[in-house]
Amino acid sequence: TRYNGINNKNNRGQGNTSGLFYSEYQFQKRWESLNLDITSGVVGIWSKVDAALYNGKYTSSNYAGYLQADKKFFDKLNISAGVRYEQNNLTNGDFIFEDSIKVFDAGTVSDAKPVFRLGANYELTQATFLRASVGQGYRFPVIAEKYILTQAGGIDIIPNPNLEPETGWSAEIAIKQGFKISNFSGFIDVAAFWNEYNDMMEFSVSKEPNPFKRPLAFNSKNIGNTRIKGIEASFGGKGNLFGLPTTFFGGYTFIDPKFKDLGKSFEAFNDSLEISTADFNVLKYRSKHSFKFDIESSYKIFSLAFTGTYNSKIEAIDPILGALAGIGIYRSKNDRGYKTFGLRFAVIPSEHIRVGFIADNIFNEEYMVRPGLLEAPRNYTLKLDYTF
Repeated sequence: TRYNGINNKNNRGQGNTSGLFYSEYQFQKRWESLNLDITSGVVGIWSKVDAALYNGKYTSSNYAGYLQADKKFFDKLNISAGVRYEQNNLTNGDFIFEDSIKVFDAGTVSDAKPVFRLGANYELTQATFLRASVGQGYRFPVIAEKYILTQAGGIDIIPNPNLEPETGWSAEIAIKQGFKISNFSGFIDVAAFWNEYNDMMEFSVSKEPNPFKRPLAFNSKNIGNTRIKGIEASFGGKGNLFGLPTTFFGGYTFIDPKFKDLGKSFEAFNDSLEISTADFNVLKYRSKHSFKFDIESSYKIFSLAFTGTYNSKIEAIDPILGALAGIGIYRSKNDRGYKTFGLRFAVIPSEHIRVGFIADNIFNEEYMVRPGLLEAPRNYTLKLDYTF
């Protein structure tokens, strides 16, 4: 069990006082003779919020029970199957805006749903593994998505009390191959995945009545049914490089994020075609290509690492943000994504002490993960770890 209490006060009408209590009971049982493991449990989450940020008092609860079985066959095949049932409740009071506009009525919203998952991992040959999985997903809107009403950076963010839960499923098939070349040993893992979302939730431009009496606002809405499919490849290993012990890993991901029915998704925007800066079918705020790597070598008590990350350009954002001069100019000048590099240096004088120096964004790349939020320039961290 755990309890988390927050009392955040400020003079911008964005305060938050809340308490959250979490409790879980889990039971595990293993039958050695059957190569079978059973995991089951129940979870309860209760919260109470009184927040200017959400303009009212709220209570919420989440109850869930789950069961999972893991079994090994023939010392080569592992099967995992599970089910979870969730019950969500969210209660709010009447909210009257400053000028007596009723934004939403008091009431309780409840929803419940089971989700299932199934996975398998099979050892084809020595150091070659084939795996596949399929699972359902379910997400109930949080208070911030349904009831937030605030202003930040000149942007109005308004409630959507009619926001519906998001559901979906995901599937993956992959192969993992171990290898040994000279004194290097490692693995290569390649996976293909397919994700489907129903009533996907996303913050977007809203043309619903704005209590702040300004023409433009954002809120969270169900944008329709979507599909994200792609491939992912990763590698890693260790060995000697120029006589130095070296470890390395990296990965590349490609995604193809689309609306399943773009026409129906327009309905979430009051039939407005101004939903994206892209003139083709692609979900907003996503990079199609991403790559990262990390390589580290050591010599006696010293170690040195070099890291890198690349993300391709975000192909679509909200048109209103794209029209802002600063963001528009930046996107036109940075239409190939961004890449950053870093260094880590450590001295390990004993098994208890590690002194590290970390330099991030060493080439001082100007980049944004999210439009409008400039990320950190070149920066340095000095770190001391001591193990008792």
